[in-house]
Amino acid sequence: MGQPMWGDCAHLKRYRSRSGHEVRFLAISGEADYFFEAEESSTEVIARISRDWRPDLFMCWVPELCPPPLSIEACPVKTVAVISDWNLYQPQLEHNLARFDLVLSDKLATNQLKLEGASPAYFYPIYSHRSLVHHALDLERDIDILFLGNLNHSIHRDRGRVLEAAALLSNDYRVFYDGEYPPQKYAHWMNRARIVLNYCVRREMNLRCFEAPACGALLFIENTNLEAPEYLQDGVHAVYYNLENLSDRLRYYLEHEEERAGIAEAGCQRVQELAPENRLDELFDWLEEQPRGARPFDTFDATTRSLAEVLFYASSREPSQRCVSRDALQAALEAYPEERSVQLAAGCAAMEGIGGSSPEDPKAAIARSLRHFQGCAEQEPQEIVAWMNLAHAARLARGVSLETGCLKHVLEAVHCHYGGLLLGQVGDPYYADWRLALATGEACPEIVKGAAAARLSEIELEQDKPEAALEHARQSVAWYPSVAQPYRLSAVALSRLGNLEEAASSLEAGLGHSLFDFELRCDLVEVRRALGRQEAARELIHESLELFQVSPRFELAAEFFRRLLSAQT
Repeated sequence: MGQPMWGDCAHLKRYRSRSGHEVRFLAISGEADYFFEAEESSTEVIARISRDWRPDLFMCWVPELCPPPLSIEACPVKTVAVISDWNLYQPQLEHNLARFDLVLSDKLATNQLKLEGASPAYFYPIYSHRSLVHHALDLERDIDILFLGNLNHSIHRDRGRVLEAAALLSNDYRVFYDGEYPPQKYAHWMNRARIVLNYCVRREMNLRCFEAPACGALLFIENTNLEAPEYLQDGVHAVYYNLENLSDRLRYYLEHEEERAGIAEAGCQRVQELAPENRLDELFDWLEEQPRGARPFDTFDATTRSLAEVLFYASSREPSQRCVSRDALQAALEAYPEERSVQLAAGCAAMEGIGGSSPEDPKAAIARSLRHFQGCAEQEPQEIVAWMNLAHAARLARGVSLETGCLKHVLEAVHCHYGGLLLGQVGDPYYADWRLALATGEACPEIVKGAAAARLSEIELEQDKPEAALEHARQSVAWYPSVAQPYRLSAVALSRLGNLEEAASSLEAGLGHSLFDFELRCDLVEVRRALGRQEAARELIHESLELFQVSPRFELAAEFFRRLLSAQT
């Protein structure tokens, strides 16, 4: 069940016709052979299915988004979890993967992902293309450099630097970036590309490693990838690059069409061999040889198991399973009313329901979250997560004074025991880095303190307190220097204090940590002009136009810099 590498039941049916294994699909909704209710246990589901077909193995693909039936730790057959975005979903996975016999993931997970009671294994890349969708079409390749995918640069920071570097070629070549498309439309665009850029967030062989070559494009992939070199040879099936040689390699293959086309054709043939219907037998044969695991989930203490149940189903894409999470949270609150982790989870659940499908009045939900977080903060005043979550709730309640006080407590706190319960958005670079640090066991208070100090600086600028804003922005940089936001905040404060030289320096420093940052670039243009550095301002406008003209998502930004450039001319 879940989201396997072949994509859907249509590909499963194709696999069935070639395999010695018999595979069937389980789901709550959609296309499947069998269905289950969110309240059913895995034992009940297996017993029902076994009346006409007895399974030997239960594979749960991407359980962080598609969790299995209840009590998978008691499942009567061998169980396997195949996890994907562990850099984002560590709180859901940390204890729940101990429910399974075996966990599969990418190579990096085997070295870096920190779990309780489970150790990820790597057999081969867990992704693939959909061979019924991703194949060569008879289309003109009228796009020189293409990227389609997640443009959240907070998660994909290294990828963002690659995309910026390639975008600077947009005056010479046709460069196009956009977000994710439906499969058929996505395949159509891939067939229009001569080169497809790729950068894998976990150094894995991701979907694009298969999809782009399958559609006949030349794949460019980072040379630090841990998995792809085992399957795709550099200069034979794909081209490997680093940030230093990217522009030169792109220019070379765009100017040498015969070489480009030859590698693309070889890559296309190679990934056809790697189609899921050609690889699954090997995986199933290997899994059959693996012993049943210990499934140590039941050895965890009762509060840990209760919180794990809440988190496991909270991120499900199925509304009925999210109801299971809410019921589990209510049970945990009744059983462990004094447990701080449960209180924090209750506060998070109240916050996450605001603006969603919850019938609860938003003001009541905010008030409830404030009570949960405030109680935790008062009981454990050195705990960063409680104060930061309370600050988030206060901001929604428009309680600036309370928010400010909470943020100052964050700066003084020293513990982050409940890191998986920190609120945030994946578009926030601090939060994205925090989630990755949790997954790799490197979470530290400095990340959260950097975020808190930056928010204090914002508030103080809104209150026209540039001296205090500058102090907190500099504190933020000192604690966590890899985010662009506090550099811009420092520059705004310095500008208000009349120190344009330092403002320019701060913005220039921030530029090295920013990605497609419209506001920071606008500010730097303005400061350079105010300092009489007209040529430097013009260079930045020209560079910014090259960056933003590559995507319809940046259309307004591109038009703004186009007008600036025209006015200067």
